[in-house]
Amino acid sequence: MLETGEVLRTWELRQLPATWAEVLGESSNQGSVVAVPLPDHRIDYLDYQGPLSDNRGSVSRCDAGSYETIFQDVDQWELSLSGTSLSGSTQFTRVEGEWRLETRQ
Repeated sequence: MLETGEVLRTWELRQLPATWAEVLGESSNQGSVVAVPLPDHRIDYLDYQGPLSDNRGSVSRCDAGSYETIFQDVDQWELSLSGTSLSGSTQFTRVEGEWRLETRQ
C-alpha cells in the first residue's frame, strides 16, 4: 500500500521480487513480478493487519517508510523507497495490460 493523497494505492503480489524476498528472509528468483491493481483503500487500512472478510486471506505489514515519485505516466510509476527494511528503486510498468513490479536495491 502506498499513500497517495487521501487514499492508499494497493496491489496484490502473489510473489515477492527477489530483492525484497532476500531482505525479508523469503525465497524468490523473480526479478519482476505481476502486480494486480486493487481498488484504492481508505487511509485507515494503512495500519491494519489481520484477516480479510469472506475468507479472502489475510494481510500483514512487511515494512513501513516513505517514498518519492521519480517518474509517473499512465503506463509507468517509478519510485524511490526509503523503508525500514526495503529501500531502493521500484518500478510499476504496464505491458500489454498487465502491471509488473520490478525492484532494485
